[in-house]
Amino acid sequence: MFAFLSRRWGVVLTLAAAAVGVARVWAGVHYPADIAAGAAIGLLAVGAVAAYRRSRISAIELIRARWAQPSSARR
Repeated sequence: MFAFLSRRWGVVLTLAAAAVGVARVWAGVHYPADIAAGAAIGLLAVGAVAAYRRSRISAIELIRARWAQPSSARR
């Protein structure tokens, strides 16, 4: 998700999220499996949103391309 901002911000924010996860395990408030499951759910959600956005953008581009072509009825 953070990579949508830029590659540099993606790396920085991913490392920050990982540090928070490690700190939660270190503090004893979560098990490592909790952190891994949360990360997996987050990645799946981001993948679903990215796929949805790509499909919407493709659909919008297709509609624009069709509207840009003059039809024979307008002539």
